[in-house]
Formats: sequence, structure tokens, C-alpha cells
Amino acid sequence: MSNFLQHRPFCLASSSPRRQMLLKKYGLKFECHSPTIDETPHKNEAPK
Repeated sequence: MSNFLQHRPFCLASSSPRRQMLLKKYGLKFECHSPTIDETPHKNEAPK
């Protein structure tokens, strides 16, 4: 892991517990900011 990433906190713009777990596993410092928009898929919406 790059020293640059290990010593610089950054913003995780997600509330995903899995993403937080991965960052913690590698000892990275981060702040978590959840999006304030509704990301619920629309009926019959294809994943992108």
C-alpha cells in the first residue's frame, strides 16, 4: 500500500459498510459522507 494513501485522510462518499470495512482492513484513514440523494433503482432500470 502506498505511503501516500496511508498517511492522508480522504473522503469516502458512500455509506457502504463493505467499502468501509475494506478501507479499515488496510489501515486507511477516511471520513464517511453519505450521499443525500435517492439512489433507489427505477422499475426495469438496467444496471450501468
